[in-house]
Amino acid sequence: MPRVVQIAALLFAVVLPIPRAVAGDPVEDFYRSKSITLIIGTPPGGGYDQYARTLARHLGGFIAGRPNIIPMNLPTADGVAAANRLYNVAPRDGSEMGTFHRDIPILPLIGQMQDIEFNAVRLGWIGSLNKETSICISWHTSRIKTFQDTLSHEFIVGSTAAGASLDSFEAPLINVFHSKLKVVSGYRGGPLVDLAMTRGEIDGRCGVSWSSLVVRNADWFRNRSINILLQLGLERRADIPDVPLPQELASSPLDKAALELLQVPALLGRPFLVPPGVPPERLAALRAAFNTMIADPAFLADAAKQRMEIQHVTGKELAHVIARAYSANPQVIMRAREMMKMPDRT
Repeated sequence: MPRVVQIAALLFAVVLPIPRAVAGDPVEDFYRSKSITLIIGTPPGGGYDQYARTLARHLGGFIAGRPNIIPMNLPTADGVAAANRLYNVAPRDGSEMGTFHRDIPILPLIGQMQDIEFNAVRLGWIGSLNKETSICISWHTSRIKTFQDTLSHEFIVGSTAAGASLDSFEAPLINVFHSKLKVVSGYRGGPLVDLAMTRGEIDGRCGVSWSSLVVRNADWFRNRSINILLQLGLERRADIPDVPLPQELASSPLDKAALELLQVPALLGRPFLVPPGVPPERLAALRAAFNTMIADPAFLADAAKQRMEIQHVTGKELAHVIARAYSANPQVIMRAREMMKMPDRT
């Protein structure tokens, strides 16, 4: 065999196996030249929208294949429509993800079944950008200055639709503590509830995210324009240590346990997720990208510029807390359901 042919044969023998050894990454192959649609279950301009659009600017750079993230608002029913879409309509290949009110995943558990068509345990949890404390507030011109005032005076609060995070405050306050809340429903998003409050159309609102309020309405804190009546979470925030939690005011162990179950959304915070059935390697890749992004200096600088509070909760942690909630003591679940039976709304 001529020497040139021998060398060519040798090179061929050596080179041929290499493509098999460095075969393309299936995740990268899928996402290359693709986009991921990010369904935002709230109107533009609010806290969830801000967190989602900030994530959309950064996450794609940490996913193999570097897909673009395209935000799309679907605010119907405060995100229930977005949750239903992700569970029933969205492609189960990792090309669509979503975010919505943190209370929505536990609505089926606590008997809030209106138009809900999803199983929270089966959803693919990517992670959360923040743990959340919600607060119940009144405008400074209202005669409601403390939580105790709501027990003796009518407290008119604004809300969006049933299923919004606002309801996690309102119903238990009425059913457990007999607060004299009058709920005005139907506002199209939190900012419009805020506007109604400043105009004196309502006294206040319950369930507003602390992290959103301190960014969107920082002047309210500087000017002492609001009274903070209660905070909703698993523990008191260090910056409002004198504001009580509902479970601290409970008179029985069962009520305390049920109220704590209703605090699960505080850990969910600003959740991001994909439909059930997304291939495991793609869900793992999305989780890994999220975990890397949330520690990235450029992402953190962007969040800091917007005064966004960032606290990392992993997808595995979200999945774990949802599973634990759905396996809670039946008596506790039943009591939580009783607490969440909302009286007639205006």
